[in-house]
Amino acid sequence: MPAGKYSFYLHADDRTDILAAGTLDNVSQPLRGEFLRTAAIAGSVLYRIDNRLPGLVTELFDGQLRYGQLVSLLASLSGQYYCQTGPEAEPLPAVKGQAPGQTDKTERRRFTLLLPDNPESRQVAALLEETSSRLRGVLLRNLIIAGFALHTLDPRLPRLLSSMPTPPESPAALSALAGEIAGITAHGDAGTAVVPVAGRNDTASGQSVVRKNMKNLF
Repeated sequence: MPAGKYSFYLHADDRTDILAAGTLDNVSQPLRGEFLRTAAIAGSVLYRIDNRLPGLVTELFDGQLRYGQLVSLLASLSGQYYCQTGPEAEPLPAVKGQAPGQTDKTERRRFTLLLPDNPESRQVAALLEETSSRLRGVLLRNLIIAGFALHTLDPRLPRLLSSMPTPPESPAALSALAGEIAGITAHGDAGTAVVPVAGRNDTASGQSVVRKNMKNLF
């Protein structure tokens, strides 16, 4: 029995929705169901780190999430400043307005998310069921678009987040994971350190867990 079946909409007059639909359209039809599930689970991991994170990543998404943007966002949420010699943190843009030339507010595409009965999917279903029906559609959209954004950063990132035995539980741990995926580590070939000024031990521990999970999965 499936863990849940949920619908959400992407609107033709919303720039973020248009970009998210473009990301989904680049995935072959037979793989879209699994792609949506992976995105939703990855988005729920972000939500558990900080419930503001999926919505902020969604607002930030401009078709291609960049590592520096993610670092800036995580630093802002955690109140920590990152020492690094690699890709610099990027200024976060203002909230985006309506896409030019899009005026038909009634045009929208409906998508269905089918969650199988497994632990990862049950966590997403539980999160959605705990949310009021009035806000559930907004939350699901944010979870999925945040997962899409992570996919544009690196396709391995949402897959890893959705299958890790021990997902990251803090902004510092997520930054460490993104750094591992991007090849930017405290002792990597790029010579880059991404270490919060506060909580260095937590980050080092997070990187150790990341390496172990990545070795198991890849």
